[in-house]
Amino acid sequence: MHSLAALTWAVRAIAASLAGMALMTILCQIPVTHHIDVGRFDAAYVRGFYDPERLDLPQARAYLHGSDGSARWTRAESYLLLPQAGLPAEVTIRLRGWRADGALPDIAILVDGHEVYAGATTGEWQEVRIPLRRVSLKPEDVLVTVRSGVAPVSAGDPRLAGVLVDTVVYRTAQPPLQPYPAQMAWGALAGGLLFLALAGVRGSRTVRWLRLVTPLRAWLVGMLLIGALYLFFYRIQPAYPYPLRGLLPGVCAALGAIVTLRYGPALASRLPVLPDVLAVGGIAVWTTAVLLAAQDHVTLAVPGVEKDFRVFATRAVDLALVMRADGFYNLGYPFLLWLFAPLTGGNSFLAARLIAVLAGMLMLGAAWWLARCLLGRAPALAALVVLGLNPFVVQYALYVGSDMPFAALCTLALALLASHRIRGSLWLAALAGGVAGCAFLVRHPGILLLPFGVFAFLWMRHEAREARGKPSTFHALVFAFAFSIAAAPQVIVNLRDTGQPLYNQQAKNVWLAVYGDSDWGRWNEVSNDVSLTDVILEDPGRFASAWWTHLRAFIGSGAETADNVGRASQLRLLAFPANWLAVIGLAGWLAILVYQGRKALFRSHGAEEIQPSPPPFAVPLLIWVTLYTLALAVGLPLQRFFLPLAPVYALAAAWTLLVTIRALARQRTLTPVRLQIGVILILLLVSQSGFALGVRDVIDRQPADEVAAVRLVQQTLPPEESLRVVLAPGDPVGKYSAIAHRVAPPGRATRYLLHSAEAGALPDGMVVAAAGKYALVRIEP
Repeated sequence: MHSLAALTWAVRAIAASLAGMALMTILCQIPVTHHIDVGRFDAAYVRGFYDPERLDLPQARAYLHGSDGSARWTRAESYLLLPQAGLPAEVTIRLRGWRADGALPDIAILVDGHEVYAGATTGEWQEVRIPLRRVSLKPEDVLVTVRSGVAPVSAGDPRLAGVLVDTVVYRTAQPPLQPYPAQMAWGALAGGLLFLALAGVRGSRTVRWLRLVTPLRAWLVGMLLIGALYLFFYRIQPAYPYPLRGLLPGVCAALGAIVTLRYGPALASRLPVLPDVLAVGGIAVWTTAVLLAAQDHVTLAVPGVEKDFRVFATRAVDLALVMRADGFYNLGYPFLLWLFAPLTGGNSFLAARLIAVLAGMLMLGAAWWLARCLLGRAPALAALVVLGLNPFVVQYALYVGSDMPFAALCTLALALLASHRIRGSLWLAALAGGVAGCAFLVRHPGILLLPFGVFAFLWMRHEAREARGKPSTFHALVFAFAFSIAAAPQVIVNLRDTGQPLYNQQAKNVWLAVYGDSDWGRWNEVSNDVSLTDVILEDPGRFASAWWTHLRAFIGSGAETADNVGRASQLRLLAFPANWLAVIGLAGWLAILVYQGRKALFRSHGAEEIQPSPPPFAVPLLIWVTLYTLALAVGLPLQRFFLPLAPVYALAAAWTLLVTIRALARQRTLTPVRLQIGVILILLLVSQSGFALGVRDVIDRQPADEVAAVRLVQQTLPPEESLRVVLAPGDPVGKYSAIAHRVAPPGRATRYLLHSAEAGALPDGMVVAAAGKYALVRIEP
């Protein structure tokens, strides 16, 4: 009987999805036209253009004459985003290739990445008609890319502009029209989700007109409403020309949230491991998304977020260079590059890109496990959402450098220590020490994990004094021994090359922060071997003042600085509102622990225990945040150096949410499980743009000419074809880019050469293609 009911329910859900797909197909048969007045009410359609040029403004230029009164200049690449109204269709672009002097630009137009038009401009207004015939799998829009050569608009206008776009007309043909697959898929998903949301709904028996409400009638009304919204606010151009491209995805997301809130608690009670499954699946999806985004990271970003990579890559060429003492960089990260380089054809940049993504995955997994050990399954999932959609974390999962590997190892060490508190395994103590030692191999601040780990074990021993199976001091010794074994390669190399086991030259960074005002132009004003003692004794008051200033900048400088923008580095570890939830959580831990300590001090055993209680590992976590922050405030407190603290802040934010949910559950009729589901959905909503923001920050920091040169080689030459390069000194394309493994060594003959205009005159040969200052030349044998 139950099988028959389930089969009937499944058939109805499928029928609802097919009906939703059919509705979208019918609505897609209505011909539509979108007239886009570029430069005026065009925000929904244009991306990557310059600001509008208008004839009614005092600074109007002569090149606008003949337009409808407004236009926009394109950049090297600019984009038009059009709704998926159906196929076939046509896009008519009215543009002008204008130059005050010099050659007129050529243009190329691509639709969803495929070139459909290439030609020259005339200097006058002209219309380019682009037929749309190809089916696109994009989820919500048609992407039209306008490429053109760029040059300064005029002697008084240094903007590098392409062509001037006046109007765009997007119209479909007459029926029959072929719907885009995404629109049919969204319609099917909306139909199915609406059925699930309304299944079993019955109208009120006390209100007469509500007695007529049935699931079928409610579904029909709901789908007609969705169809009307889709037709009038997406397909047909609204009176205010701002089609809602994300309308159907938004509707499906809202329906999905309703369905999750309705069925989630029952499903969670039947499958207690569901949050763990979602967490592991989420980490896998996140890793895949970052790997895909990393394909667009093809050269070093500027300014100097990745400037240290040149040193790392130079050392990673040979194991002998890796195993040498360096006062600024430990050997761990160069060793990782050397280890991964064979997987990427010897290209250190590609190896570093892969290491960053894998380290990001490791940090997310460790942070989730840490939260799960201390808070439980659902709060751990919330902490994972906060951390995974955090732009700060996404950025450093893409940047090449030691930041993410170091943060991942620190987080893993914390997670292993928290696991040891639960299980008391000697092997966990050894593993935690080994991981902490590896963190030291990557960066000097990893040494802080040694005293912290020993303290954590002693604290666990004190905490478990009255419990069975308490960890002994021997576990702390095992941790310290494992740390020493893991860190031994660096210590041995330091002793061999310098005679100092903990050799480093970080005092120079401290000098730069204290006396050099963090100005890298003053780097050479002091020798590399300046000692920390000399830095302190040179002016103890100034040293203490600088340390306090950096510490204050981490916590929040507020009105103590006259700058227009205050500094609070801890608020930049997570995105809003998780950053404030984390600060509240950490402050809450501290306040509760102080209260509990005061109560224990005065032996007020009869007093009621305070609620809520901090997580079991709160004391060591607060000590870790304090120790790490105090140590880093001595030197250059760059924001990226605080990345290892982000998982702890995510844990604190999840604890704050957990406390809030428990308080609400006592006051309201909602169950804690439903509240937890709702909170996670809200976190997903408010953090949804964080991933894209992090990706965009990294991709946009790459020099456009260098990206174009790498893409030129990748798209023009076969994958197995090597080339020579003639580049300016310091140009990263030849050594630190996605094509570095294809660059032939000096003296080896190749058929192609990549030449930079900054390197001198162009050699003899046929120019195959050009991109900015770079030219790809075919050399005749």
